[in-house]
Amino acid sequence: MATGENKASAVKSMITGPLSAVCPASALQLHENAIILLDKSAASELEDQEYYLWANKQNLKINQEFGLYHNY
Repeated sequence: MATGENKASAVKSMITGPLSAVCPASALQLHENAIILLDKSAASELEDQEYYLWANKQNLKINQEFGLYHNY
């Protein structure tokens, strides 16, 4: 979870940057079931925000129709 504009750079590195020890949270890119909670300020540096909004809507639609997906 990240909130506030002061977290925007770290969020961008975590989500779109390379895996790196400089940004330990970037390891979440490898997690199949990670859920990242952001407010608009924390997400402000992400490019292609329309894609993330679309993906979230699709995920909600799938969960409503089929239930939550668990990979274990």
